[in-house]
Amino acid sequence: MYEKLNKYFIGFTISEYDYERVYRMLPTPSIESYEYADGGTTQKKVLIYTLDSYITSAKQFRWIASIKHAIQARIKCDIKWIDEYFVEDKSLINVVVYDLKYLSDMFDAKRIVYPTPLYPSEKKSVYRNLCMIATKLYKKDILYKELLLGIAIDFNNKFTGTQRYSHRKLYAKVIRCIQFISIQNPSVLKGVELKNAYKKGGAVRAKQVQKAKNTNIHILKTLLQDPKYTKSNGTPNIKLLAKKMGKTRQTIANYLKNVN
Repeated sequence: MYEKLNKYFIGFTISEYDYERVYRMLPTPSIESYEYADGGTTQKKVLIYTLDSYITSAKQFRWIASIKHAIQARIKCDIKWIDEYFVEDKSLINVVVYDLKYLSDMFDAKRIVYPTPLYPSEKKSVYRNLCMIATKLYKKDILYKELLLGIAIDFNNKFTGTQRYSHRKLYAKVIRCIQFISIQNPSVLKGVELKNAYKKGGAVRAKQVQKAKNTNIHILKTLLQDPKYTKSNGTPNIKLLAKKMGKTRQTIANYLKNVN
């Protein structure tokens, strides 16, 4: 059974070897589980720290970035940050949630100092300017999703009414930008490179969306094996499935078209 964790969290994977060396430096995770890498031959520990409040402001997102930066500095080993997590039957759930201040104090997090970004003068320049500042953050090894999202929110707040992006579209631009920067390992983007960034970033995002869709379809197939997600007439109970997976009914209906 799978259920998407819809609360905001800070989570990462770490090798079992490294975890045994550093677990005493870490607070008790809200959720623990394992994932396999390298074709199922390497087992990694998954640690999730669930937050006790909604995260909406640029300040809060920058705060999370500072905590992530402090965690990396504290444990000094390779970790991979997690953006989406599905709770499974095998997940170990501990009755504990965290506020940002506690985690900040726990890891002695300091405000991340980063270059002043160039604010866009028009809406269509938001992505280009995000790429510019993201490149600088990457070169300083502080390219955290939350830090860039905080900057994007500040960009967006300069506009009014319909000129503003919705949170979903703004988030998509941040993810697209990070994907491109991380894969291309670029120098500071200029001119034609900036135009190509949008195109290549869009292609990367498309692959990301398809991968997420395939994962959700697999989860849906698993859930449909449970009779409680099927109506008495034999058709899937879209309402229950949508609630379980944290998706809209229309999204579930679209996924079902791909379930054999």
